[in-house]
Amino acid sequence: MAKLTLDSHWRALSRNDWSEILSLSEKKVFQRKFQIVEAFVALTAKRGFKDVSHADIAKACKITRQLVDHHFPTSSSLLALSYRFIYARFQKDLSDAVLTRVGFASRLQAYLSSVADCILTRPNDAKFLVQFYALRQTDSELLDLYERNTKIGQERLVSLCLAAQKEGALPAFSEAELRTRAASIQMLIMGFLVFATAGNTPLITEQMKKELHRCCIQILS
Repeated sequence: MAKLTLDSHWRALSRNDWSEILSLSEKKVFQRKFQIVEAFVALTAKRGFKDVSHADIAKACKITRQLVDHHFPTSSSLLALSYRFIYARFQKDLSDAVLTRVGFASRLQAYLSSVADCILTRPNDAKFLVQFYALRQTDSELLDLYERNTKIGQERLVSLCLAAQKEGALPAFSEAELRTRAASIQMLIMGFLVFATAGNTPLITEQMKKELHRCCIQILS
């Protein structure tokens, strides 16, 4: 797969993955809704999902509780939009980092480095994703949303690996085998997120980044 093909494939995936939600977040008409989302994410990073009420969010935003209820009548609706928005920012950063590089080794390094950078620059987002991962089984809508995004993420990793096979940088695995390996990499990254955000401040060391890269290479070998 040539670079242009990889680029076009990733950009096509992004239209289903994050373009819509990030575009909405920039529109003035949705400004209040996403202000509530940002406040919710920040509060959950400190207290956890269970200990954040609409009254807490209203206080943080300096608005009425009724306005929060108007935008998000249910807890699931707030969780779903928050996840879509946070996941979108996270994945866009990863994808943008990859598409500035040429060659599999450089792209994989950019992908993994971007994971670490996102944790350091937006620790609240990282903690939110970890908590959402733990809660996804409690609501069918949230689980469907998670599984959909997970499949798109796997598709992106598979396309990266197929391009690497064209370069001779990876063994000739079948697409089914690559999907299995992509799923393993996703689980590895989630474990990295969990470990790095376990404390009050994000923990990222050069040794951790090297180990993450080594494990990914091993999965793809």
